Amino acid sequence: MNVLKRYFMLFSSELLRFIPLEIAIPIAKFLGFLWYILTPRRREAIRENMRHIKGKFTEKDIRKLFINYAVDFVYFLKVPVMGKNEILSLIRTEGEEYIRDNLKRGVILVSAHLCNWEIMGSYFALKGYKLNAVAEMRGPGEGMFRFYKRYRGRFGVNILPLEERKTWIRIKEALKNGEIVVLISDRDLSGTGIILPFFDSRASFPKGPAYFSIKTGSPIVCGFVRREGGRYTGYAHPPLEPERETMESLTQKMVKILEQEIGKYPEYWYVFQPVWK
Repeated sequence: MNVLKRYFMLFSSELLRFIPLEIAIPIAKFLGFLWYILTPRRREAIRENMRHIKGKFTEKDIRKLFINYAVDFVYFLKVPVMGKNEILSLIRTEGEEYIRDNLKRGVILVSAHLCNWEIMGSYFALKGYKLNAVAEMRGPGEGMFRFYKRYRGRFGVNILPLEERKTWIRIKEALKNGEIVVLISDRDLSGTGIILPFFDSRASFPKGPAYFSIKTGSPIVCGFVRREGGRYTGYAHPPLEPERETMESLTQKMVKILEQEIGKYPEYWYVFQPVWK
């Protein structure tokens, strides 16, 4: 199944070279609606997550999330066949100085599966930032990992496999060298995270951001993406400093920001598995 998915994505990306977004996006919306209809287990996972975030919601909210994901996925597939200026014209930033002004110490850029988080990696790499992203290899499978590595690496993003032990050493080296390390931190994939209040209950969050921040002195900058019409805005919060913080207290501050942003845009939070267990 993953092999077929990988080839479908490669084919679709190449096809989008010849299809303008004005045509591709209405098609994506229709396919997103079909995906909503045909995947009851994913619908139920989204409903469960939405119950915690919003309490009250409608089926329209669930359907909208699937359609939003399909539209953002078109942009995701379109980026590899776009030119540098075309990509940069698609994106604007707010709070980029929080990253730029702290590069000497290295920056831990924490984000979530919120809107089109992938597109910002291309933006930062094209702007000349040295960017490292940690990605799961086992979950999506090695073939899909290679696809995403190729996608992210096209513009110079360095991909570090989550499962490799030497990745922890490479993260510390990257931060020491004044680089950016991206950690998507709204899910605890290892099952060994810190359990903290999150919306109306408690959930587990990865220790990595706080651990590396305290060990290296690098600040945590929480950054996210929102889509407005046919453009994206990447925006960052002021840095979280590790001084006088414990792993739990620093992670709690990070989670508060994640909660704030996910609460504002729940129909763009693309987590299709239950988070609260």
